[in-house]
Amino acid sequence: MSQHELNSHDADRIERAIDGLLPQEELDTLKSEIVRDPVLRAAYVDRVWIDSLLRADRERLAPLLAPSESAPAVQPSRWPVMVSLFAAAAACGALAF
Repeated sequence: MSQHELNSHDADRIERAIDGLLPQEELDTLKSEIVRDPVLRAAYVDRVWIDSLLRADRERLAPLLAPSESAPAVQPSRWPVMVSLFAAAAACGALAF
């Protein structure tokens, strides 16, 4: 059974456990199920691995998400304004006839 065959309830419990949002009783139950179930254990290990990689890379990835000071300012497109003006002019011309 692969990770995409994991049911949504178990996937949700894994996510909440990693995020620290699972109540202690549910966390204890999940831990015991992970020990007994190799599919659940593999899914948990995969998800923890991905989470740890993202956390480790967050310092390196942060500059990619922040706006660059050297990047030129993006000028808003004038196309919608021009189309609106032409449409208004056409409407006025149509009303005049």
